[in-house]
Amino acid sequence: MKREFIVGGISFNMIKVEGGTLWMGAQDNDPEGRNYNEKADRFYTSPVHEVTLSDYYIAESMVTQELWEAVMGKNPSFYKGPKKPVNEVSWNDTQDFIKKLNEITGENFRLPTEAEWEFAAKGGTKSKGYIYAGSNDYNEVAWNKDNCQEPQDVMTKLPNELGIYDMCGNLKEMCQDYYAEYPAEPQINPQGPKKEDVNYEFNMTYFFRYYLHVLRSNSVLFSHLTSFIEDRSKIADYHASIDVGFRLAL
Repeated sequence: MKREFIVGGISFNMIKVEGGTLWMGAQDNDPEGRNYNEKADRFYTSPVHEVTLSDYYIAESMVTQELWEAVMGKNPSFYKGPKKPVNEVSWNDTQDFIKKLNEITGENFRLPTEAEWEFAAKGGTKSKGYIYAGSNDYNEVAWNKDNCQEPQDVMTKLPNELGIYDMCGNLKEMCQDYYAEYPAEPQINPQGPKKEDVNYEFNMTYFFRYYLHVLRSNSVLFSHLTSFIEDRSKIADYHASIDVGFRLAL
């Protein structure tokens, strides 16, 4: 099921993800254990833990530059192209974009939680257990350093089981969650840690505090050899990068 939205003449689709349960994360120390992956970094992707999610919507593709410009009036991207995912925007910038988008549409768009992102990338309740988002062949579903030199138009590789594109390549994607180590206990609709429960970082050059948020997926700056669905990293809330974008959730 899709919901189509049109903003400033630019259309985009939100895909319904039926709720379900997943084992989130990966581990590299027990080949017979759940979600074993030799590429997993146990300090980032462990412990593997059970997560249950309710229904939600997630964008068919990352936010494009034409959609960003329709909402914000300008395009900050380094790698430019109307159908390419917007890049060179920070997590703080995404919050400004989402606020304006919600004012225009009357909806409650947001970034996906990390758990929502991973469940959707794995194909939700339709998952076939692929290594990557939609295939065991990385090149079928993802742009990466091995098959291109810069970000490509969205939706030009094959989608995953839910009809969602680019969840293992093109650009890394920001999630709503503050970054922290995973809990071991089962979670229901996790939102990540609260702001008051995470440590802030401090920029010693310009003397300001900042917080870290979760990054998922891979980008065209990295080889597919480093990629797997459960991989995660982090980004400062003020930092804009040429290989980071985002997609919407509802």
